Amino acid sequence: MELTWQKEAASSYYATNQSGNVVATAHKEAKVWHVEVAHDNRVRQVGTYRQAREVAARGLEDQRWESVRAEVLAEGDTLRFYEGEGTVTAVEEVGNNLGQLRVTTLFNGESSTITVYPGSTFERLRKPEPVEESAPVRTLDHPADAQALAEAEAGERFAPEALGMQTIDLHPFIAVVDVIAGTGVLISPPASEDLPLSEGGATLHDALLADTCRRLSSLGVEPLEGEDGSLSLEGVTDDGRKVFSLFVSYCITTEPDFEEVAASVEALRQAAGL
Repeated sequence: MELTWQKEAASSYYATNQSGNVVATAHKEAKVWHVEVAHDNRVRQVGTYRQAREVAARGLEDQRWESVRAEVLAEGDTLRFYEGEGTVTAVEEVGNNLGQLRVTTLFNGESSTITVYPGSTFERLRKPEPVEESAPVRTLDHPADAQALAEAEAGERFAPEALGMQTIDLHPFIAVVDVIAGTGVLISPPASEDLPLSEGGATLHDALLADTCRRLSSLGVEPLEGEDGSLSLEGVTDDGRKVFSLFVSYCITTEPDFEEVAASVEALRQAAGL
């Protein structure tokens, strides 16, 4: 997989794929590089930035493959071997009492056959997820039907509980996002739990906030910026929690209208305690 690495901040980088999506991050803490890969909850630790890039690429490459038993192999499957990749051309039963299978693959233009026992595993290229068929078009024979349909669809879109606002635990921060309208808020810990890292300088929450935003970005959630370039502050709760504004790049509604966004923002403010 071809990755493009870009610098986000000092000792902090992120990688995008050919589609422009963030798929990996790497940042250095106390002489150790921490690597995170999309769709993987593991944090890998290495010694150099070069190793971080290699580990991220290998982790993403491994996600393309799945371990399967020989019994489920089929003609056309792509298998990964130590020497490279091969294509399955035939899977046949040997016909003995051991239940063995004969797997034939085309590798580097040459055909080769191996005999394996049931339960033997291979690394197979994951098959693309089936595309969901679009909903059938509904025809309306009467104006009243059109009005009823419009009201029903509006009710679906304006009810966050229909899909549910999603809460993302980014301890000690909490993000609440509305995947319908593409809005969200990031709630910081109480100010009473903050600690200064240097006299007149950054605080513990400031340092954690940068890492939290990086983790959100890998999930397709980005912070909104204010006029001064800093994070847009939605408000501060009674117990001193700062609430920042977010937007969701993968929202379900491509172009949500003003009323929908306003209703979503108000619901998010209430959820945050503003």
